[in-house]
Amino acid sequence: MENFGVRWSYMAIYAVLIIFIIPQALAKNFATLIVTRIITGSCSGVLANITSGIVSDIWRDGRAKSFGTSLYIFALLAGLNMGPVFGSLVVQYTTWRW
Repeated sequence: MENFGVRWSYMAIYAVLIIFIIPQALAKNFATLIVTRIITGSCSGVLANITSGIVSDIWRDGRAKSFGTSLYIFALLAGLNMGPVFGSLVVQYTTWRW
């Protein structure tokens, strides 16, 4: 990213993420699904790290920069951790199943 810039790296990884969503939907066997999920999961992890670097560049130096970055990381982790909790509530209290 330092050699090519954040924008091109971000867009290339995002394009790979979108391209590998299609084989997930069309997977005929479990192995294909797992391989494509690993690739898209890796892209998502890299995008989350790139985004935190972009977010830190928005604010001025000092406490404002660290507060904004901390707020972004808190929201990211809270969303990732609360998804399974809300999903279990849906499964427990409704008759809807996957």
